[in-house]
Amino acid sequence: MKHTERLKYVAIGIAALALIGSAAPPAIAADAKASPDAAVELKVKILKVPVKSGVSFNDAVESLKLRANTRNFKFVGHSPLSKEIEAQTGKPALRAEIFSFCDALTARQFIDVSLNFAAFLPCRVAILEDTDKKIWIVSMMMDMSWLSSGQGGPPVPAKLQDRAREIIDIMNDMIQAAASGDI
Repeated sequence: MKHTERLKYVAIGIAALALIGSAAPPAIAADAKASPDAAVELKVKILKVPVKSGVSFNDAVESLKLRANTRNFKFVGHSPLSKEIEAQTGKPALRAEIFSFCDALTARQFIDVSLNFAAFLPCRVAILEDTDKKIWIVSMMMDMSWLSSGQGGPPVPAKLQDRAREIIDIMNDMIQAAASGDI
């Protein structure tokens, strides 16, 4: 490649970087300034429950879904992580699946209070095997203390806080049903 061609490509590269460098950061900075809660630290709880001996993985899954259905908590998604790992590696993987549930109307009400609530949506429950083939149920639970404190955004109205407690109760019920194989 001739020296002049090399200089042409270097000049094009510098120009492209200048355009990217000058356009993107102000837009990002403007968004961050417009949103005082752009980065919020919140405490979360992780619930980890062992599945009772004798309850199969499939029975735990069925129990989880059935209990959600009886509590009118909609099943909205499934991520079979172990199947994806097997597809990518060609090797068997410990079973790991994530199930998503949501009450869309309540979700919208929370998002209307603060966009930060979208980080918790939809509610997820993982059912997993550990290296000893023991089955576990793991889920993130919202820490209720910040709903009234305004720590994660504006304070949440009392009726919506009550609904959050109901959803946590539903999630706990679903998890206990799955752990015991209560179909």
